[in-house]
Amino acid sequence: MYTSPILLTQQFRFCGNSFRADTYKGCDFGCKYCFANYRFSFKGFKSDKADMTIFEKYITGKGTGLTQELINRKTPIHLGGMADPFQSIEQKEKCTLQFLEMFKNYPVSISTKTNYLTDDYFKLLDPKFHTFQISLISDNEETVKKFEDNTPTAKERIEFIKELKKRGFWVSVRVQPMVNVNETISLLKKLNGAIDYATIEHLKVSKTGNINKRKELFKLIGNDAGLYRVRRNYYKLQTETIVKNIKAIKDEINIKIGCGDNECHELSDSKNCCGIDCMPESFNNWLKYNSMYILMTNDKTGFCPESKLYNCNIPPNTFNRFKRNNDYRFYVDAYLKEVHKYGERSLF
Repeated sequence: MYTSPILLTQQFRFCGNSFRADTYKGCDFGCKYCFANYRFSFKGFKSDKADMTIFEKYITGKGTGLTQELINRKTPIHLGGMADPFQSIEQKEKCTLQFLEMFKNYPVSISTKTNYLTDDYFKLLDPKFHTFQISLISDNEETVKKFEDNTPTAKERIEFIKELKKRGFWVSVRVQPMVNVNETISLLKKLNGAIDYATIEHLKVSKTGNINKRKELFKLIGNDAGLYRVRRNYYKLQTETIVKNIKAIKDEINIKIGCGDNECHELSDSKNCCGIDCMPESFNNWLKYNSMYILMTNDKTGFCPESKLYNCNIPPNTFNRFKRNNDYRFYVDAYLKEVHKYGERSLF
């Protein structure tokens, strides 16, 4: 049983949509680039369903601490931050269906690779409170199958996006990771008029976690030392290349773009790279006290939780030159100092 299904992630330092919920731990879609999978050392697929009594405790106001504080002010929830809420196990367990029943009048941004929902789900979903971020890395079926083992096809997801839009939902496409800029442009042209937003983030390869999965991914992308470079604990493209690609996409596409690469957040067409500030009115309580929003607006008046950060998994070496502290504002401010000092953002 998964006992940490809802919490504020450590990304709150630079992300306004960091209040995360997952109805499952682990995912059977088998995406070879998935950062969550790097953390699993087991062989084969493993998935645990969430302890649904935890969600019930908080939505009924019986919890304590930071999570309850965020729920009380209806801070938007990102559903599917670590595992797809509509993976195949959902057909049996229905944990996501139960979650949507509990949070049917609560702002929830849903990340998924699914291409189909039954009427049971649409009876609970409301365009005023629920938005969709559909993940799709390319419109090229060969590229999709190369990196994803068990996901719906690109064509199936494109059709689902169009169906969601017809039903009145705010919909974005998440090209995370972007592996080919030309295929991304082709995909977005096909989705013109069917999406409200697109988030682009270039492929990164973690240096930590499961070494076999990392080797497999490098085989797929090619061990091109000139393409990827080491920075801290992952491999990534040069910043200059990222900027060039984002500008190339904007030159071709008339859709709002969010840049998910941390060092290039300011290239986004909104104040948060997922576009939460473009979502319906019920999402207005998103967490604006973060480095991206502050750097883009110079506004530091945003809400800061009073509760201490006991469960957001701040890594011990994140600010090793600062004294440890459990205060939300402290970590955002410390992160801002690091950004200005080094001119870069830590991914983790």
